[in-house]
Amino acid sequence: MYKLCIWRRSRDSDSEALETIGDVPTQGFNGVLDVESALLFENNNAVLSVDYDFLDMPSWVEGNLETGALSVVQMGGDVATLKVELPKNAKENWQNLQQIILVTRFNTEKLMHHLSFVLQK
Repeated sequence: MYKLCIWRRSRDSDSEALETIGDVPTQGFNGVLDVESALLFENNNAVLSVDYDFLDMPSWVEGNLETGALSVVQMGGDVATLKVELPKNAKENWQNLQQIILVTRFNTEKLMHHLSFVLQK
């Protein structure tokens, strides 16, 4: 025996739902993140350690060769810019890098993320 349920929204609830979507604040950190960070690069592999408990899940890591800035972009769209900088003497290595390991804090534990690396030129 199968049970079929049909649910329909009324016209009023549709407009109310659309109005409240824009009011939801993001959970991530946006701006310069003043925490301990370390960057290790060897043999086309990179590990970035950030001592911060991100409330929003990191999505990818961005680097900018001109400014040397390194940022963590989160799922909600927030961008946390780190104080650690890309080493300019290894430009060729950074241009070939596509993945990066990000180690963050989760309460008292460490959490490892395998993320895409995007380089802005």
